[in-house]
Amino acid sequence: MTRIEEALIKDHGPVLVEKGILDPAGKKIINKKILQKLIDEAQKTAGSDMMLAVNLVLQSLGQSQDTALGIPSCAYDTTLAKNPYGTYGQSRIAYMRMSGMPTDGSKLGIVHGGFGTGGVMRAPDGSFPTVDFIEPGRNIYDPQGNMASQFHVYFKRPDGKTAAQTLYTGKPADEKKLGAWKWNYPEKEGSYHALYPKTWWEYPDQDFPAKVSIKAFSPIIAKNYKETSYPVVVYTMRFKNTSRDVIETAGMFTFQNMVGWTASNQNTWDDKAARMVETPGIQPLGGEKVKLLVTEFEKHSKGNYNFVKQENGITAVVMTGEPENPESSGQIAIAAKNDPRVKVSYVSRFDADGSGSEVAGFFENGALPNTDSRERSSGENLGGAIAVSVTLKPGEEIEIPFVLTYDMPATEFKKGTIYKKKYTEYFGDSGKNAAGIASEALSKYMVWEKMVDDWQRDILSNSNIPDWFKGELLNTLSLLQSNAIFYGNIPSRGYDLHIMGESNRADYKHAETRDVGVYSPARTMLWPEMHNNLMKHYAWSVLQDNQTMTAFNLVNYEVVPSTKDWTSLSDKQKTKRIVEYLTKERKETLKKDMAALLAKIYFAPLKPKGATPHDIGAYDTDPALDLNSYTHQNPNVWSELSMVWILEAYRNYCMGNKADKKLIESIYPSVKASLQYAEKMDRDRDHIPDHQGIPDWTYDNWKVKGINSYTGGLWLVALEAGIEMARITGDAGSEKTWDKWLEKGKKSFDSKLWDKAKGYYHLGKGIKDVFADSLWMLWPTLTDLSLPVPEAKAKQHLSHVFSQNVAGFGNGYMGAVNGTRNGMPIEGEQEREMWTGTSFALGAAMLALGLNKEAWQTIYGTYNMTTNLAKTFPVWAEAYTQEPGMDGDMMIGFRAMTYFRVLAIWNILRTQQIMQNRMYERFGL
Repeated sequence: MTRIEEALIKDHGPVLVEKGILDPAGKKIINKKILQKLIDEAQKTAGSDMMLAVNLVLQSLGQSQDTALGIPSCAYDTTLAKNPYGTYGQSRIAYMRMSGMPTDGSKLGIVHGGFGTGGVMRAPDGSFPTVDFIEPGRNIYDPQGNMASQFHVYFKRPDGKTAAQTLYTGKPADEKKLGAWKWNYPEKEGSYHALYPKTWWEYPDQDFPAKVSIKAFSPIIAKNYKETSYPVVVYTMRFKNTSRDVIETAGMFTFQNMVGWTASNQNTWDDKAARMVETPGIQPLGGEKVKLLVTEFEKHSKGNYNFVKQENGITAVVMTGEPENPESSGQIAIAAKNDPRVKVSYVSRFDADGSGSEVAGFFENGALPNTDSRERSSGENLGGAIAVSVTLKPGEEIEIPFVLTYDMPATEFKKGTIYKKKYTEYFGDSGKNAAGIASEALSKYMVWEKMVDDWQRDILSNSNIPDWFKGELLNTLSLLQSNAIFYGNIPSRGYDLHIMGESNRADYKHAETRDVGVYSPARTMLWPEMHNNLMKHYAWSVLQDNQTMTAFNLVNYEVVPSTKDWTSLSDKQKTKRIVEYLTKERKETLKKDMAALLAKIYFAPLKPKGATPHDIGAYDTDPALDLNSYTHQNPNVWSELSMVWILEAYRNYCMGNKADKKLIESIYPSVKASLQYAEKMDRDRDHIPDHQGIPDWTYDNWKVKGINSYTGGLWLVALEAGIEMARITGDAGSEKTWDKWLEKGKKSFDSKLWDKAKGYYHLGKGIKDVFADSLWMLWPTLTDLSLPVPEAKAKQHLSHVFSQNVAGFGNGYMGAVNGTRNGMPIEGEQEREMWTGTSFALGAAMLALGLNKEAWQTIYGTYNMTTNLAKTFPVWAEAYTQEPGMDGDMMIGFRAMTYFRVLAIWNILRTQQIMQNRMYERFGL
């Protein structure tokens, strides 16, 4: 081991653990190649100066250079540079197209904004590549479509020398566009940090006579349902004069008027939405190019205009228009505070596709000319600008707040289905109050930030969990914002719903899929009313009956429209109608293999009474009332769906200290219906529902027939939860019946699946594959119920899974592969993948049963795979694989970005809390 390696490990071990270079204990180097690359690069500059080399390595890893910023050590860190310390990421498209997200470490950042309002991302490089507050859940990635949205700085010394910079590491692809601005901030100079809902950028340019940083956050506050819904982002620019002179300094915020803009992309399963694109830095399977979804804006700017509004101590540039699309109607505003210490200036309107000369005076003198043109756009794209200037004495520092608000009160899903967002309860639904929201933000942002710090304090001060875990835990919450397609009142139901998209509509369009949502307690832990309302909604949905005959197992995830005479048609006539429909809508698909396509199609009712829906709709339906947008398989034969919502609801009851008996009473009729529905799928009368030999569970391309350890285990725990709820409601008859089912089911499960010789539960009867997903072993801890199998056997099982699926997968620090056979990953689409949420849940189950070492290696490996190896932060794919790379190197494949099963990580914190509380009770503390 070299002296530099020794110094790094001794003094900066936690940083190397966070970056996947050392193992969780901080002792073993698990990525020698990256460490050596970092050291070699540092030594080119540092020579024999070891301390300088160490600091350069840390800088390459994105470590903060300014302790005064107060960035927690657990924050995610990276540089502003592209590919800051090597790329493993490969977009694996062998069987599924990705949503086109880059993975080079500089292009993606945390999305800010209020729950259900869409949001805006300022990436590490300083661009605003994702802005989806116009079409919630769209996840637009279009870095060149919004180039006029930037932050800028200006400095002047007493000798008249000036420095000015647009804080973006690149420049527009069209060199004529905004050519009067100062582009190309040196990408190796700065760093980016994220700890949701906060992000930081550091800009230590040597040409600046001051340290510059930007902090951004939205008021995402636990157990707060008001400010958490606000469509606002607060950006504070911090300047600290590091020179010996009095200097003039200024910050400018420019933003585009995006009112009326829409997204060009469709669901990724639609071939019309994708094109062949170059993928620099990524080695795609099968060639130099890859077919990816291209997400761009359609810029409908005609009729847009901007104006300045000064009231309540603020100056705001308000951007609006009169678009035809109702959900993009409203206002955007950028605003600053009229503080006596500073000077605020503005330009209401500039040509965002022009030279940028209207605001170029800022780069010369740090101020704008205070023009307020309200001229409407004839089609050109408009921008607005606001600047704040201040004089600083030597050593003096100041924070200058800017805010971005967007008042677009309505969301339209299918035509005519329009819901009003939650924040309209506080600011009205006129769509004309962006400045009012900005005024409140500028007066309260410091209070809001303290509220954020207060609720996160217990997590950040928890010495029982490592820093890398704290960061991953909090940053995954960003999906509750970026993947939420709506939060607000559903008038037909009479309550608020926070509705999550399964994969931010880019890969999967379904809303609130229970087979995915069951993995996460995050909303229950932090915003319990949100999740209780969702459970009430699922209880309602169970009793709905929709006998519309539906063609399942279609290629493009769409329901073939039926007519009133559908039920009277023969299967041959139905097939003919589908052929006619698909020939019209999907000619290219049918040309490839019509026979194979039609052979997969079968017909069943869309959602019979008693069945738990797979989802509650999609962005192009009514994502609250149009149940089962998923038609890849028939979810009405997934018995697990009947179990998982029951377990979620009972967990919520337990987490509320079993005080809300009204919750149980209100959902109990549906609980009863769900258990009865699932029990009918028990074909061999062993009191455990059976699978049909088709993919009829959350692993929806993996066939299992008969008893299944995953579903069977969930069934036994759900039955016990049902028994407890029957006691609460006084239903003695059901309690007695279900108790018999439970006892017989336990015996069947153990006798049919336990492998006495090797000490684990088979995936299915006669199937000796080792299956990683042991979610059912976690639920007893979460719900204070009993394990359905002996504890000793449960521990043996998890130990065997660890040895085969964790330690035996990759280098043992890549999470848990779903399935192994004879010590090797099973060849198959989902079998050979590591599912992020599954792997985190497995780690929590190990913790629950006292397998701490195994648990933390599994948890760390899952984090390491997503954040360090695949570099998909902060979007977290559903699935990752290890792929053979070039020159013997390893590459990582992934599919289905922004997948909210990753929120299973919150089970780990919840499990730890429960285990700690039990220890306190044991010792009477």
